[in-house]
Amino acid sequence: MAVMIRPALLFFFLLSQAGFVDAEDVTLDSIDQLRWSSRVILVKIDNDDHQTLTLLENAEQEINERHINWFVFTRNTFYSNFKNRIGRDFRSQTLSQYLGADDRVVLLGKDGYVKLKSATLELEKIFELIDSMPMRQMEMTSQSCLLYTSDAADDFA
Repeated sequence: MAVMIRPALLFFFLLSQAGFVDAEDVTLDSIDQLRWSSRVILVKIDNDDHQTLTLLENAEQEINERHINWFVFTRNTFYSNFKNRIGRDFRSQTLSQYLGADDRVVLLGKDGYVKLKSATLELEKIFELIDSMPMRQMEMTSQSCLLYTSDAADDFA
């Protein structure tokens, strides 16, 4: 018995998997370049706060499942899970555009809009919020359909 995937779901899944900035020769100059390919977590920390980096690195699987790029800014530098080059003005532009004096954590959706501002980084709360979003719901449905289709195909192999 063949499983049919709705064309609209397949389209949105493929769109969500598209890596518009994943090409190795592209430099990330602006958060806007991640629109429609990644959700973004921006965090501003004190220089000696290594717990935030450890927390993000330990949640790598959950972060990757949700297509999240994170950027952690200290007074002088920043850290990220973004794999490619990052432009020289990225840090200052991102800080001035999204992280005000009182902002510590900002979540941007794939549409580029701010979904959450918080004083603390609570990954479980962020994951729950992301998982409740319509685009994420479609991603999870599409992924389970593709896994089901793949498993069904294995039965016939």
